[in-house]
Amino acid sequence: MNQDQAVRELLRRAVDGLVPVPNGTSERIFAQARSIRRRRRRARIAVSALALAGAVTAGLLLPGAVDARRGQIAAGYSGPTQTALLRELLPPEVGRIELNSKPGSGKDVAIGDGMYLVAKGGKYGEISIHNFAPDGSGAHDVCAEFDTKRWTADCGKVELSGGRTLWTWRIVPGIQLYDDGTKSVAGYCAGLGLPDGRTMFIQVNAGDSLSGRRSDPAWMAAPPLTMAQLRDLALRPELLVPLPKS
Repeated sequence: MNQDQAVRELLRRAVDGLVPVPNGTSERIFAQARSIRRRRRRARIAVSALALAGAVTAGLLLPGAVDARRGQIAAGYSGPTQTALLRELLPPEVGRIELNSKPGSGKDVAIGDGMYLVAKGGKYGEISIHNFAPDGSGAHDVCAEFDTKRWTADCGKVELSGGRTLWTWRIVPGIQLYDDGTKSVAGYCAGLGLPDGRTMFIQVNAGDSLSGRRSDPAWMAAPPLTMAQLRDLALRPELLVPLPKS
C-alpha cells in the first residue's frame, strides 16, 4: 500500500462507523459499539460492493474487504497487549481504553495498530492507529489530499529531525456525508512520514467516526486527545514496532 492509498484509507475510516446508544455504563457502551460495528459491516459489504465496484479500489473503500483482511491474523494477535501499550502511552485522565478492532495482516502492520474505544464519565470517543509499509512510490502531499475534503481543515506540515515529516489536521463536525443524514464528528488527525517510506496515521474522534445523530448523549464534547497530545502520541516510536507474525 503506497502513501496515496494510505491517505485514502484514512479518509474512508473518517466516514465509517456509528455511535452506540448509551445505556448507563461504559461496559454497555463498549458492548453495543462492537455489536453495531458487526451488524453494519455485514450489511455494507454487499451494498458497497455493488455501488463502488469499478469506481474505486475495493481495498480502500469497502469496509468488508478491509475487515476480512484483518481477520486473517486474529489467531496471532494479542489484543490486551495492544490496549495496555496505548494506556501506557497516554495520560490516565484520557479515560478507559479498550481495543475495538484488530489490525490488518502483512508487513505494513505495526504493534500499535487498531481502533480503540475511549470512555470517560459516560461519554464515548475513538482513537484509531494505522501503519503502512513503503512501496517505493515516493513522498506524498498529504495536505493537498485532505484540503480537498469538506470535512477536513487546517492541515499543517512540519519537517522533523531524522528525515521525518509530521502532518496534522482537524475533522470539521456536522458535515453531511451520506444521503441518510450521517455526518462527520469532531476530531483531530496526525500523519507521520518516515525516511524509509513508512507512514503512520492516527485519528481521534469525539464519537465513533461518524453519526447522523448529532444529539447522541454518548458523545464526548471534544475528541479524547488534544491536538498537542495527538502530536506527542504520533511521535512515540513504540507504535512503529512491527507486529509479530504468528
